Amino acid sequence: MSWPRPKKLQQALPSYRLTQPRLATEVTDFHAVPEIAAAVQSFVMSREAVPGIYVYFDVGGGTVDGVAFNYLNSRGERRINFYSGKVEPLGVFAIGTALSKGTSAEIDAVTLENLLKSCAPSALAEFVQRIRRLVGYVIMTARQKDGRNWQEDALQSADYERKFISKLSTSHMRPLIAFMGGGGSKSGWYKNSIESTYKAFQHHNASVPPYKLVEVPRPKDFIVPKGSADEFIRFAISWGLSFLFGEGPDIGLPSQFDEAEKPRQWTPPRAFDYADSKDYC
Repeated sequence: MSWPRPKKLQQALPSYRLTQPRLATEVTDFHAVPEIAAAVQSFVMSREAVPGIYVYFDVGGGTVDGVAFNYLNSRGERRINFYSGKVEPLGVFAIGTALSKGTSAEIDAVTLENLLKSCAPSALAEFVQRIRRLVGYVIMTARQKDGRNWQEDALQSADYERKFISKLSTSHMRPLIAFMGGGGSKSGWYKNSIESTYKAFQHHNASVPPYKLVEVPRPKDFIVPKGSADEFIRFAISWGLSFLFGEGPDIGLPSQFDEAEKPRQWTPPRAFDYADSKDYC
C-alpha cells in the first residue's frame, strides 16, 4: 500500500508526529556522517594510508566541495581531523547552465569543456578565480590551524642540508596530496584551475608544498555495479557510508580547531625593550 506524498510541510507534520515516537524506540543505530568524511574512507581504511595532511576536492554537478584534514593513526586507532571546509556552487552543471543560459538540457564534463572554450575570457577568468579562492581558503585555513611548517615537514630526506639561508627547494619536498572525486573530477579545466592556485596565490611563500592531484584510491573489495563505468570516484561517498558506525575513524570537525598560536619571535639576550621603561621618569 502506498501513501500519498505530502506536497506541503503542514501536510507532513501529522504523519511525522505519529511516526516519531515509534522511531525513537525502534531505530537505535542511526548516526549522521559528514558526506566528505565518507568520501575519504577508502583512503583512510587502506593499509597503505600514511598519516599526514591531505586535501580533498569533490567536483559534483551543483557544487565543488573542498576540505583539508589531518589523518592520524595511533597503533591502529584512526582519526581524521578536518581543519577546513568550503562549498561553492561551481559544479559542472552549475557552471555549464550559467554559460549556456539554460539552453543545454544535459551538461557533463565534456559539454562543459566545450562551453568554456567558447565563453568570454572575462567570464572564464572569473570562474577560475572563484575556484582558486575556494582552494586558497581550504588550504590556508588548515595551514593556520595546524601551525606547522608543511614544507619542512615534507622534506624527502632527513640528510638534505640547506647550503644557503633562502627558500626551500620544492624539488626536495613531498607534495601536498589533493584527492579529486566526483563526476567532474575528470575535467582538465578543474584540475588546471586547482593546480594554478599554488602559483597564483604564492603558496610557496606560505610554507605550503606543491600540490599533487590524484584520484581517490579504489578499495580492493569494491565491486563495480553492472552497467556502470569502472570509476570508483562516482561511488566513493556511497562506499564510505556503507561502513557500520564505529568501524570507521573518529572524526573531528573544523569548528573544534582554533588557529594555532604563532611562535614567539626570537630576541637577543639582554635586549632593551623600550615598552618596559617608557613610563619611567
